[in-house]
Amino acid sequence: MRAHPPFRAEHIGSLLRPAGLLELRRKLGRGEIDRSELTRAENRAIEQAVACSSASGSGSRPTASSGAAPITAISTRSSATSRRTR
Repeated sequence: MRAHPPFRAEHIGSLLRPAGLLELRRKLGRGEIDRSELTRAENRAIEQAVACSSASGSGSRPTASSGAAPITAISTRSSATSRRTR
C-alpha cells in the first residue's frame, strides 16, 4: 500500500451532523416534533460549526492553493448528448 496517493486531495465536503440533530430528525419522522423545532436546531448547529471553523482559522473560503474556483455555469448535457443533437 502506498504511503501517499498518486493525487492531491482536500476535504471540502459536508460536515457530519451532530448526534442530537440525527435524533431530532428521527423524532420528526415519528411526528414527535414539528419542522420548525428541527430547523431551529439545524440553524444552531450551523452557527456552531461556522464559529468553530472561524476560531480554528480554517474558514470555508476557497484559497489559491485549494484549486477551487466559483462555478459560473453548469451544463446538464453531456458531450455525447451534445454531439448527437447537432
